[in-house]
Amino acid sequence: MAHILIFDDGEGASWPDSCAETSWKIHHAPAIKELRAFLSDESWQADLIIVNDSIVEEELFDEIDSAAPHVPILLMTCASERSTTIHSLQLGALSFIPSQAPPHEFRQVVDRILKLTRFSRDQQKTLRHCRQCSFEFLLDNDLSNIAHVVGHLRNVFASVSGSPVREQMRLAVAIEETLQNAIIHGNLGVSSKLKMEPDGAFDKMVQQRLQEEPYRDRKVQLIADFRPEAVSLQITDEGEGFDFFEVRDPTDPENLLLPFGRGLLLIKSFMDEVVYEPPGNKVTLRKHW
Repeated sequence: MAHILIFDDGEGASWPDSCAETSWKIHHAPAIKELRAFLSDESWQADLIIVNDSIVEEELFDEIDSAAPHVPILLMTCASERSTTIHSLQLGALSFIPSQAPPHEFRQVVDRILKLTRFSRDQQKTLRHCRQCSFEFLLDNDLSNIAHVVGHLRNVFASVSGSPVREQMRLAVAIEETLQNAIIHGNLGVSSKLKMEPDGAFDKMVQQRLQEEPYRDRKVQLIADFRPEAVSLQITDEGEGFDFFEVRDPTDPENLLLPFGRGLLLIKSFMDEVVYEPPGNKVTLRKHW
């Protein structure tokens, strides 16, 4: 059972609706005093901390990072505070979700974060002497395999770079978002704009394309090169590509509330370099340390 700590002043989303029909154990901290009490309690540890961006301050992230460096932070964004989202990602938030997002989308984001941030101590022991290595994966369109691949790469990154846990999680999110884009938007050719259509049109199209030729047979190639000073990840799908320069700027506060573009914002925020090659179905991510 995942323990989720929600730090909210009461102006956020409808938590009962968003958290219904889940196995999560919800803990609510309506003020900083209660949050500190939870963080100082050594008898338990949260798996995720959700923060309403109307109460975000740099000192808050410092306090959480000091008390719970292994715990990811999810930002709940409000329309009146859109400009704080990018700054919050820079301070340590791992992802964000608009406060008016439908419950099913909220649950999807939380589930993805929980899967990505599971820590494999056994693999860490095996890799602790690793200094440089390379991997090549050829992935089908099974989205459930992404977390396993990303978890392995995160552990290699931890061993080679010696980076803090929060940096490891940020790299994991960037890789996961890129692979999701490669499969759904690249191989399956499903447009994010369908998320604005009613009746789950986006999810229905994904499921349909998974059964249809030529979409279902396409692959994603991932080449990861870990060096003592940096990691380079090249991800190539078999879709038609896209014009990256025509995509709405995900860092523009006016676009933060759209139901698409969040992945590109997270990738650009967490990686040092993001380079797309024509026709847009190959991207190289780089992270230095």
